[in-house]
Amino acid sequence: MSRSMLSVLVAVACAAASNLAASNHAAAQGSASGQLLYVDREFTFSGGFTGVDVERPVPKAIVRILDAGSGAVLGSGSTDLSGNFTIAVAGSGPRDVIVRAFSLSTNYGVGRVQVEDLSGAVYSTSSPILSIPDLAAPFDAGQLVAPKVIGPGYVGGPFNLLDQGVRAMEYVTSLGAGGLPLNLLVQWPDSGSFATFNNAHISDDDGFDDLVVLHEIGHVIHNLYSSSDNPGGSHGFTQSDQDPALSLGEGWASFFAGAVRQHQGLANPGFYLDCDGDGSSGPGTVQLHMRFEDGAPYAAFTGGEADEGAVFCALWDLVDRADTDDGIPGDDDLLDGSIDLAPGLDGDQAQWAAFTGPEVVDSPYLHVIELWDGLFLDAGADRYPELSAAFAAWKIRVEEDLFEPDGSTAQGTPLVLGDAWSPTLTLYASPFDPPVPGGGDVDVFLVDLTAGQVVEVETRYPGGAPDHETYCDTRLSLFAPNGSIVTTAFTGGAGANAKLSDAVIDQTGTYSIQVAAQSSFRPTGSYEIRARVNGSVGPPTISGLSLSTVQTLYSTAAPQVIVSGTNIGSATSVTIGGASVASFSAIGLSGLSITLPQFAQLGPQDLVVTTPLGAASTTINVVAPAIPVLNIADGLQFWTSTSPIAARVAAAPGDLAFLFVSLSSLPTSVPGVLDLDIGGGIAGLFQVAVLTGDSIGLASYQIPIVLLPTQVTFHLQAGVLRIDTLALPLEASNTAKGKKLF
Repeated sequence: MSRSMLSVLVAVACAAASNLAASNHAAAQGSASGQLLYVDREFTFSGGFTGVDVERPVPKAIVRILDAGSGAVLGSGSTDLSGNFTIAVAGSGPRDVIVRAFSLSTNYGVGRVQVEDLSGAVYSTSSPILSIPDLAAPFDAGQLVAPKVIGPGYVGGPFNLLDQGVRAMEYVTSLGAGGLPLNLLVQWPDSGSFATFNNAHISDDDGFDDLVVLHEIGHVIHNLYSSSDNPGGSHGFTQSDQDPALSLGEGWASFFAGAVRQHQGLANPGFYLDCDGDGSSGPGTVQLHMRFEDGAPYAAFTGGEADEGAVFCALWDLVDRADTDDGIPGDDDLLDGSIDLAPGLDGDQAQWAAFTGPEVVDSPYLHVIELWDGLFLDAGADRYPELSAAFAAWKIRVEEDLFEPDGSTAQGTPLVLGDAWSPTLTLYASPFDPPVPGGGDVDVFLVDLTAGQVVEVETRYPGGAPDHETYCDTRLSLFAPNGSIVTTAFTGGAGANAKLSDAVIDQTGTYSIQVAAQSSFRPTGSYEIRARVNGSVGPPTISGLSLSTVQTLYSTAAPQVIVSGTNIGSATSVTIGGASVASFSAIGLSGLSITLPQFAQLGPQDLVVTTPLGAASTTINVVAPAIPVLNIADGLQFWTSTSPIAARVAAAPGDLAFLFVSLSSLPTSVPGVLDLDIGGGIAGLFQVAVLTGDSIGLASYQIPIVLLPTQVTFHLQAGVLRIDTLALPLEASNTAKGKKLF
């Protein structure tokens, strides 16, 4: 090889080495490591905020390395669950940088966990300026600690809120949930704590109330991964007659908060706690708390399907593990959540499979019974005895009672007449084994009764509880020996219980009593029943009427007439002059309140009351009013119907009634002809009809409401020409007025 060729190769090699060095310099990349922490406020179930501040790691948060001068992003990454980060940093040589962390996590699918203020701005915290000798070399950024945020009357921590959101997502993804389909937003500080679909709004003083925060995030998880019918609104502990959909929604959200904390490995995770977040400490900061394991301090007042506290206590027992520290001596788990409740599924997994399964998601009105059904039908639970015991401990009774099957007369259970109540029974029956689902039960009881007995049948809450402790809403029906219905009731008892009062028995034999759920939204529940004889009756008698003379028409709705007597409260029909009275109601056994019918004739008429044991009659006198009467819609002054409204006039038979209308309520006088209270003068008065009284003096005109303008008040009055005298001036009726709203 010639010396000149060697020189060329050396030159080429040197140039290549120089280019490689330049390339390596341009692509030089170091890394920044550190830990992101936030200042948290320590709390306990009984003591509230303790006054101790601790530093906790911020998990899964976005961290950026910024050029301190230009603000350019030199590297970006996120923390791990311990708050640690190692981020690749572009560049080389000395540089002043800032580490900035954001209340934002992008680790869960297309959606983010994002903590922001009400304007939508994400919170951040920054380090002091760090002077780095060479960006190409790894450097330790140290610990970045996000401080508390102090506002007027409150203290909070955006990175504490992010911590709760991330822990919630870690829990649900550990159960097989997919990534977030939408952002999980946490907005703070707000005027109150509540949730709107994917947005958890956190009150200004709840910024460190982890259980409140997780509860509201639980609502968001419910909305994003399942289906909620929670109507929202005011609610609280010890309320056992809530809307069942609200009880499930609120109870599940509180349960979720405890489940997240248990998954995180925290001691004593299972309770709800809301403290005063003004920065003070001590037991006085506790505003509301309740423990899931034993219901303290409200256990004695908690129970039933429509009680959010009973819901979260029952659900907690599904996931609460035997080794979980519940903060009370002698931890009394009824069910170890670590065992398989379904093949291959522990308590958390089985609950989530049910919660996200078709029984829950497709329910038209979601309450705890659908979640119960889902445990078996969707999650495949095979531990019915243990699960039903866990629910029954909180008076959510999902088992058949001792009398099943008793859904027909042939299967009916004999019921002894008397003051004693039955044992606690359930409106729960199922043809399946295990008995799930079990709604729509009908319980039939048989009683032997004698003609003339007055019988009372009623249900009550188990043990005569003054509070509901069940969402049972009973309907009672009494059937005669031949199968015909005697009477039915769905109200009258305490709370939502039914009571049949003063049922008069008209034939001797075996009667059947049916107990069923009145509301399809409350298809199960618990109750007790009794039937007793409250006396005996004979044929009815009538001793008097509150009105012995009545008019054919009144200016407003006709008054109720009270019929007094004996044994008439069991009336099956009432007639006046042979015409049926459509509406009447009993006042005990000794009275009836009747609504007057449309009369067909004047003069004395027979009023007949018929009961199962006979009939009684008296006379009521029907007269034309002495002064003409005008009735428009029984006195209703706001007209909304597009159908005509009747203007009725009552005078003597054959009298002529002139119907006038005006926009003025001032009087009109034409001496010797008419004196009216409307019109404001003859020019403001319009005659709309001339009517002739029928055989009892009634006449009617249909006001064409559809043609009238809206929001205009019309005044009406009738002037009557007596047919027997033809004397003027016209006799004026009362006035009436009305306005078409729309």
